[in-house]
Amino acid sequence: MTKANANTASTATIGFEAKLWLTADKLRNNMDAAEYKHVVLGLIFLKYISDTFEEHRAKLLAGQGDYAGANPEDQDEYKAFNVFWVPTEARWPQLQANAKQPGVGKLVDDAMVAIERDNPRLKGVLPKDYARPGLDKQRLGELIDVIATIELTAASEGEKTHRSVDLLGRVYEYFLTRFASAEGKNGGQFYTPSCVVRCLVELLEPYKGRIYDPCDLVDCMVALPGQLFYSTQIPVCLWFLTKSKAENSKRGLRERRKQTLFIDARKMGTLIDRVHRELTDADLEKITSTYHGWRGDTSARHSRAGGNPVPYTDNPGFCKSASTAEIAAHGYVLTPGRYVGAEEVLDDGDPFEEKMPRLIAELQAQFDESARLVLAIRANLRGLGF
Repeated sequence: MTKANANTASTATIGFEAKLWLTADKLRNNMDAAEYKHVVLGLIFLKYISDTFEEHRAKLLAGQGDYAGANPEDQDEYKAFNVFWVPTEARWPQLQANAKQPGVGKLVDDAMVAIERDNPRLKGVLPKDYARPGLDKQRLGELIDVIATIELTAASEGEKTHRSVDLLGRVYEYFLTRFASAEGKNGGQFYTPSCVVRCLVELLEPYKGRIYDPCDLVDCMVALPGQLFYSTQIPVCLWFLTKSKAENSKRGLRERRKQTLFIDARKMGTLIDRVHRELTDADLEKITSTYHGWRGDTSARHSRAGGNPVPYTDNPGFCKSASTAEIAAHGYVLTPGRYVGAEEVLDDGDPFEEKMPRLIAELQAQFDESARLVLAIRANLRGLGF
């Protein structure tokens, strides 16, 4: 059974998507990619919520700690932990046991209907056309067996499982990309990496109320590095908007009118593999603490003992609090790198008058060594008859 690498805390790669894609694509046969993707992604989602349900149900059945006395058949026990209730007929073991039956398509459709019935949030969301005549039921059963090999719940304590690294989103994005390629066009759909989501959540802190979209004032702009997205290497710039920059003593925010914070985080992140980068916890902490410190946030999470906010200072190469006049002088170009400038280079204390002759001497020695190696290589080639 395929597992994520337990030695990495990365969410940038899972490791089995390519194998899963190749197997699933073989089963596609002559079906149009635009149609087949709904078949595959619907089953992956069904497997995901079923595994999540079974994982939580096992805790309720064990009845230990906070789960003592819990009723595993009470839907509220699942909703309290944001786990979808999966009725018996929709659970993955039931479907897999009947994967070879000619009526498997109807069983999947019935499972989707039952899940939507018991989970209003999913009403009208799940695909329910697996019983259609045009879908080969033998291949559908084989696809169910393939998806059954994905492990979505904890295999051992402390392991970074597929579920915890957001498998559903990663597989979804990977398949969207491959299906778009198979369709001969760009699907225009991208999955937001979890580290970018965390950055957004920790900056916005949307723990109550609603996020207001059509705002009028830019509060902060954060330029992120490229290679964060799974299907494209383009960089991202996050715009944080606010309805008011006036002082708000109730929320502990300082006066910020005619000021905008620019953060250039393009050099942050760690390469997980050749093409994927991920923001670390330290990166996210630096970005979010800078923003909340600039706002003067006196909440417990963003201030020192006694309610005093973490002090903000401009950091060349990383962050700059720019005035409206400064932005106007740049033609209202809102590119963080234009304002934060270059990172300060520490002076090594070596006087230029002494350093330059030494560096020139070292360079000349390297030129001499290069010329010696060229002569040696030519001699060796002549010895070989070339």
